[in-house]
Amino acid sequence: FQGPDTDPDAVATLREAIDIWAETTVELWNYRADGERFRNRVSLVPCSDDTGTVSNWVGIQERVE
Repeated sequence: FQGPDTDPDAVATLREAIDIWAETTVELWNYRADGERFRNRVSLVPCSDDTGTVSNWVGIQERVE
């Protein structure tokens, strides 16, 4: 999905959130398989099991017009 106009700071924010098990939302430019660029909002939310341990993630991508 990433290409020349993808903001590296937004990607770093996503990676940092994963590393520290935190919720985050960023907007960035992504690319389709055919090379078409589109604005994308990506939200990540950690999900805990009954013991409070993060066991899964919910990821939501929305096209931003």
